[in-house]
Amino acid sequence: MHNLFTGDLQHHCRNVLGMSADAKPIDECRVQSHAPVPQERELDITINAIKLGSLTGLNCIRRGYIVALAQANNVRPKTNVSCNPLEQLRKKDQVIGRSAYAKALLDWVSHQVS
Repeated sequence: MHNLFTGDLQHHCRNVLGMSADAKPIDECRVQSHAPVPQERELDITINAIKLGSLTGLNCIRRGYIVALAQANNVRPKTNVSCNPLEQLRKKDQVIGRSAYAKALLDWVSHQVS
């Protein structure tokens, strides 16, 4: 109860939890999904970039498409594995970037063709 009067609760709610009146509603923060026609166009661009072996072309595609394509083909990007368990726990929550998935897809395709 004392924290309520000293402002600790207010600080925690506004700064730590992000509960302020001027915060954006959750719906505005989400990425908009594509309709079927733009999805098909993006996937065609992705497939062409893979056929050309273009890492630059793949890095221009939305991350979701590259991740979905990699997961559909059981392709996993290489990650640095540490022997330290505490460091592994810290890295577990980090997001693997688009370029890592793009490189893994290109490597996978080059091994499939060979």
